[in-house]
Amino acid sequence: MKKFKFLSAMAALLVAGAMVSCTSSDDPVIKPVVSGLTTGEITYKVTVTSNVETKFSFNGETKTGKTAEFEVNASNYKAALTAKAEPVDPAYSVGEKNAKVSFSAEKQTALVEFNFVKPSTEKKSQAEMKAGATVSNDAENTKAAGIDVSISLPEGTEITGNTTDPFSITAFQMPSSQESAEIKKNQAVSADIYTFDCKPDGAVFSKDITLKANLGKEAAGLMVAVNDVNYIVDNDGFVTFKAKHFSTITITILGKIVSFTDGKKTISSNSIDLKAGENVFSYKMNKGIETSETGVGLFYLSSIFGDVHMDVVEETGSFNSTAAGKATLTVEQKYIDVTVQSNTKTFSARVWGEVVAMITPTDGEAHSGGAGN
Repeated sequence: MKKFKFLSAMAALLVAGAMVSCTSSDDPVIKPVVSGLTTGEITYKVTVTSNVETKFSFNGETKTGKTAEFEVNASNYKAALTAKAEPVDPAYSVGEKNAKVSFSAEKQTALVEFNFVKPSTEKKSQAEMKAGATVSNDAENTKAAGIDVSISLPEGTEITGNTTDPFSITAFQMPSSQESAEIKKNQAVSADIYTFDCKPDGAVFSKDITLKANLGKEAAGLMVAVNDVNYIVDNDGFVTFKAKHFSTITITILGKIVSFTDGKKTISSNSIDLKAGENVFSYKMNKGIETSETGVGLFYLSSIFGDVHMDVVEETGSFNSTAAGKATLTVEQKYIDVTVQSNTKTFSARVWGEVVAMITPTDGEAHSGGAGN
């Protein structure tokens, strides 16, 4: 799943304006300071989460819990690493246990969310399936994964490869990866939303068997791909697809960005008293995506843009001054208003991004500044 460089999970603060010597209070001189990345060692951070108690491994380090944070220190990090997850309770045996994490100059933080489920307990023998039975995921798996799915065989289907093990199907959600892509109009965007663990392993069928998944009525009209074959979700929210052998089956929403608008918002503006040396300040920023979408629409947007519902978080920044004085500190945050379309369905969101602080002197004393952290 593609993520966009516009996003910064923990946005770096840029100090866009700073003070230098000025001749008088009527004639201030403002010198913009380009900030951003340091030239020395950078701390790259990844947060991993799971719906159950999990042993996480990343970059040679292991931690246990439902969430964990890891760091990688380097001056210029290019290689991709793998976050690994192993549920503590072996009953939660279904779910992807690996996710690639890539860092870049634009993205020094990452979030990976794992989802594990118990295998569905509903099973049907091969004789029952050949006689016209249908097998679905059980109620617990339907609730845990947020989707119900079923398998049926046409009459006269011959099974080879595995002719003894019973039929079952278990649904789970793929972990979000953190790959980057440029954001532009008509950019194709896809998201793996559900994966199905189908049993019996290795079974091959003489006729196309049918799998039917209920994505919810809000998904009606979506274009999805199932193992590289495209389908349209019907008016009741179902997608029906075919298979001739069992493997891991993934549903991927296909779409493109049809519009986006850059913007920025002032999130605070205050008079401050400067001190000589480092000045530390706090501010509240918006994090995540702001949208009215629910269900599969929210899941799709969250997968594309690498975050979830908007939250307000408190952060700190700093800058340097060579003398005491007074100034106005204005903090702005950038965003993109974006619309994503999949076939006849559209989803809209505001994606919050980078924060910029601007410092304007309000007295005649001499000041000079530096980049914020």
